[in-house]
Amino acid sequence: DGTKKGLYRAATEYWADICAEYFLHPESFKKQHPTDFDLVDAQVRINDRSFDVFDPKRLEFLRELE
Repeated sequence: DGTKKGLYRAATEYWADICAEYFLHPESFKKQHPTDFDLVDAQVRINDRSFDVFDPKRLEFLRELE
């Protein structure tokens, strides 16, 4: 709607969407949206420099949740 509140909501929803894609589908997300992937990855690495979204153990854990 162009209001500050509306723009904030849109940005918040966009951030939630790209974070979900980063954690749930990192391979395809990186290929299809490399800039957004890098944005989320940079923020994650601020808190945990050793985090690897492509770690097979992490991916195995996610598959068990499905």
